[in-house]
Amino acid sequence: MENKDKKINIDLVSNEYRSCQDTTQKIESTIWSTSTAIGIGSLAPLIALILTDKIEAIPAMIIGLLITFMSLIWYFMATRWWDIQHTAFLRMKHLEEILGLYQIRYVYYRDGKIDLEPNDTTFKKSFIDELKGHQTTKFHLRGVKKWLRLLPWFILISWGEFCFYLFFLKNCNNVSWTIVFFILPYLILIIFNMVRTRFFECSDYVKKIKGRYTV
Repeated sequence: MENKDKKINIDLVSNEYRSCQDTTQKIESTIWSTSTAIGIGSLAPLIALILTDKIEAIPAMIIGLLITFMSLIWYFMATRWWDIQHTAFLRMKHLEEILGLYQIRYVYYRDGKIDLEPNDTTFKKSFIDELKGHQTTKFHLRGVKKWLRLLPWFILISWGEFCFYLFFLKNCNNVSWTIVFFILPYLILIIFNMVRTRFFECSDYVKKIKGRYTV
């Protein structure tokens, strides 16, 4: 009877593990699909206005602000989705310890969040030795979030530059400076994001709190 109860418990835990897997995959799909929709939805009106013969700066600025506001709402929602996803990852790690599985624990180990001890069945010492060669690679800290969080900024810059062009540069004859004006903010934003992400990944501060915070 004891073995039967234990088997039922294992079945329940296995079902919960699969449920967590489904949750993380659905959230990932939702984030990518909604970010694609936001990106296309923000560019379509901009392209339509560019192709219009008569463009008014004030209406364009209002439309740009509304679209930027919508992208910020999306980002706050996506941040919540990421929190739920990483909570599901954490639960999967705990369930793996019960089931003797290692999928998520491999990632946590390579992130430097946990230590693993070998056993005689599913996790040999040779496996740990191979993992140690990649332990410094940060998976959870180096997710898609660090790039998708730039989406609202890209939208804001695009509409801001477009409105600035309508107000001040429409009659500018210096093509070179106009091109620099449009490209430079994107380059600065990308470089800043790379430096910021690298700093957080390497800092001792993040190493202390990485179990509860992801860049």
